[in-house]
Amino acid sequence: VFSCVLPKNKLPNNDPFSVAFFGHGYGSSRFDMFGFAWALNRVGIAACAMDFPGHGPSIGGDDMVAVEAILDNLGLLPFLDHLLDSRQRDIDNDGEPESGADQWIADSFHTRDMVRQAAVDHSQLIRALRSCGQQTMDSEDGERVSCDWDDDGKPDLGGPEADFFMLGGSLGGINTAVTAAIEPELTASASIVGAGGLMDVGIRTPLGGA
Repeated sequence: VFSCVLPKNKLPNNDPFSVAFFGHGYGSSRFDMFGFAWALNRVGIAACAMDFPGHGPSIGGDDMVAVEAILDNLGLLPFLDHLLDSRQRDIDNDGEPESGADQWIADSFHTRDMVRQAAVDHSQLIRALRSCGQQTMDSEDGERVSCDWDDDGKPDLGGPEADFFMLGGSLGGINTAVTAAIEPELTASASIVGAGGLMDVGIRTPLGGA
């Protein structure tokens, strides 16, 4: 599951936008991307983000009531269902999912696989967006060119000529560094506060698993 924010203004000739992936921090979700998307949109780049394995938005109680009221007032309540379709799990069986609760645990092989999976997911997403415009997708009005949400006959992002970038902080910095090392389709990447050696992190972090 991933979300994207596209610039309001089209590129010359209605070319599809290049894409920058934003990697959220530990315990957070792709919600973080909405605080940065405007900066990328200003320079004509679409901003996209996915929930990393085991992560999702932590919204409940009064916060959920407020979010529902705001989105309903804007006519965007169905968008909430998309945002809540996440990858977090209920680890302690209290009926509420905990974002990232099984990311840094004593099982180092599991932790390794969570990071590996995030890299594989981004590689697959790049390949999917690279094919934008080459197939069709279903809409309420029938079939249209894939990734063409404004129905102008051309994909809105991605495609064979697009550039792909990735940036992220904390866990997003770690996953950005790993993805950049194995994904040749990335034009550039920025790993922000991705930490140093695990031993250095281990003596400073409050995270028990780390």
